[in-house]
This record gives sequence, C-alpha cells and structure tokens, in this order.
Amino acid sequence: MDNTEFNQIKELMTHMAESGVTEISIKSGGDTEIAMSRLPDGLKRRPAAPVHEAARPAPAGMAAEPAPEHDEAKDKPVTVLPEQKAEVMHGRPVKSPIVGTFYASSSPASPPLVSVGSVVKKGDPLCIIEAMKVMNEITSDFGGTVTEIRVQNEQMVEYGQILFVIA
Repeated sequence: MDNTEFNQIKELMTHMAESGVTEISIKSGGDTEIAMSRLPDGLKRRPAAPVHEAARPAPAGMAAEPAPEHDEAKDKPVTVLPEQKAEVMHGRPVKSPIVGTFYASSSPASPPLVSVGSVVKKGDPLCIIEAMKVMNEITSDFGGTVTEIRVQNEQMVEYGQILFVIA
C-alpha cells in the first residue's frame, strides 16, 4: 500500500467517525458496491482499543504458514466518498421512533394531519406510521409551525429518520 492510499483510508476513517458511520464495506470490480451502517442517533460507540498483532509461535509439531507473496486486495482501487456538507435546518426535527410505513392522514379519504405552514401544539398528531399491521400515531413533542415535511405518503421510514421540521 503506498502512502497516498494509506492517507485516503485515514481520511475515510476520520469522516466515518465524524458522521457516526460504524461499518463500511467497499467492493470494486465490474460494479462498485458500497454498504454503510451506523448506530441510531443518541447511541455512542466506545472507541475500540488499538489492536496490535504479535507474532505467535506455531503449535508444537506444526510448521508456521509462510506469508503470501502477493495480496490481490492491495491492487484494487479504494473508493473515497465525496465530503458531504453539514445540513442546515431551520427548526427542530421530529424523527421517526420506529421503522414502518408513513401515512400523512389517519385514513385514505381524510386530508393530511399537517402540511407545511400548519401550527401545532405539543401532543398534536402529525402522522401515522404502520409497523407490523399496527397503526402508530406520531405526535409532536413541542409546539411551532411545520416548515418541512421530509417524507412522502406511504413511504417506508427508518428509525431516527427526520419526518418533519418544526420551527
């Protein structure tokens, strides 16, 4: 691994730590695949202790395995993701407390519970999230005016995903 590749990996690790990404898998070849995962908001991963590999003697009666002369993984390019700018939000986010399907109204024939510009109080219903055939009413934790609705009706949402912004 040359110094440039090493610096790119260090930079990627720094960006991962800053953004909360805890795992990344990069496969290159015909089609490049990138998979990332992170801890839900509010959870912090303790830093891992440094790993030091020490040479271990081979068990008695067994010969030590020689190190491979050529590692094909070193020849593959490393994909460095572009730096993302910090999100500017005017107001407080309302995040999904569960994974499920977002519904803007309480029934298909009803108008949306809120729209951009709606004034809400603490406890007012904002939407319904269906999870495992159970309809869960999501209410506002604070009062204000809805400035953004970040999901579409019948869209799948993840835990911690921002649904609304209320100023």
